Amino acid sequence: MKEVLLAMTQQEEDLILVQRWTQELLRGAQNPNLPVKEAIGRCSQICYDKNNMADKLKDIHNLDEYVECLRTDFGWTVDYDRNNRVLICWENNESCLCPIVRIAKEPVPGSMCYCTEAELVRMTQNALGCKAKATVLRSFVRDHESCVYRIEVMGNGSGKGSREERGYTISKKVSKKYFLEELESNIYNHGDRGFISYKAVSPFEEYFWKLLEELGSVKEFMDLKEFQEICQEFIDRLEDIETDDDWFPENDIDLVRKLMA
Repeated sequence: MKEVLLAMTQQEEDLILVQRWTQELLRGAQNPNLPVKEAIGRCSQICYDKNNMADKLKDIHNLDEYVECLRTDFGWTVDYDRNNRVLICWENNESCLCPIVRIAKEPVPGSMCYCTEAELVRMTQNALGCKAKATVLRSFVRDHESCVYRIEVMGNGSGKGSREERGYTISKKVSKKYFLEELESNIYNHGDRGFISYKAVSPFEEYFWKLLEELGSVKEFMDLKEFQEICQEFIDRLEDIETDDDWFPENDIDLVRKLMA
């Protein structure tokens, strides 16, 4: 009986994620200029949040630590080309870990792996503080075998640096005023007197998510009260936006609330 309850709980969790993922995909599909690959990739934010990736990667400061995290905490086999800053990663999974694939009754197209590639990029860039490129070389969805990834870390930076170094750099740049002005600028650039059309939601969210990631990355260096005030003002400002989009800005408000928790 216990196993049945656990299975039902997993299925319920999968269904909730699938619903949110589908909503995000449909929101992206409203923009006729957004490539399909990018629309699917944006949905990776849903999985990233569900898997608490920001918390799992918060103490990573350089590429060596990132590789060790993938090997030790994730259980991956990683070939590390230090000179070219390229990782080949074997996930060593015995089945597809994607909730959408688990729920599906029929085979899922290989384009589903665009979401994985985007999440790998998000993981790497947030962990190291520099740009990255990711490619799914093999997967259960496409090849019916354990997943293999290629991750290329772009540039020659040394990562985010120590906690103290990051705190010093961040403290000079960010403040409550900074974040609120950036949000207002984003609303102004993509709206018309407080109204954001469904056609402008995708570019607005693209910048807003980056701003939210930046806020999350400096959370540990900020006064908790100030941090919570910023999040609440984000929520209040988002709720004031008028739009003809059926799903906006509810998902973005949920992301801010999760960041506050």
